[in-house]
Amino acid sequence: MQKNLRKSILFIMPSLSAGGTENYVLRFLKHAGSDNYRWHLLSPDQVRGDLHDLFEAAGATIHYQSIGYLNPLKLFQLYRLIRKERIKTICTFTGNFGGLALAVARTAGVKSRIGWYRATEPAYRPTFLRKIYDKLVNRLLWSNATYVLSNSKVALERNQPQIAINCPTQVIDNGVDASLFKIDEISKDQAKRHLKAAADTVQ
Repeated sequence: MQKNLRKSILFIMPSLSAGGTENYVLRFLKHAGSDNYRWHLLSPDQVRGDLHDLFEAAGATIHYQSIGYLNPLKLFQLYRLIRKERIKTICTFTGNFGGLALAVARTAGVKSRIGWYRATEPAYRPTFLRKIYDKLVNRLLWSNATYVLSNSKVALERNQPQIAINCPTQVIDNGVDASLFKIDEISKDQAKRHLKAAADTVQ
């Protein structure tokens, strides 16, 4: 399929180093393939992650670019990236901090804007100013997202703002690649005999 016919999708990542979110996204890219999509990964962490090469092998274009904290120049750079790459969908994996990116994406005309929560507690030491900023970007996320997803009902509920915002939500449980645990097929009776024998060997 021609490059210009593929849908451009941008993921805002915490980093490109091995971690729960990063491994999750890598598995997703490998499963989805790049025939119909142009994957873009933006890492605010300027350090080259140890999954960098694997993401590239999965067909992703990688951008190491800081979004900043209400920094107009950095927000404009994100806006320019979105417009240049003709991003159609943006998905943030940075919790409430994805609020800034979703607000910029909305200004840039991105129709599909997804905020994703994968943690129940903040990954920073809460201070008075940080709590204020967290509430600000939380409201930005929920006000600018077209959909909010989470891998946990608890994470979703804890991050929902107190004010009423009509934004669709959904919990998507973590999946497991069953093929990684595939064993030779045996009958139920054989399995029972094997497990009983194994149990009998325990002292």
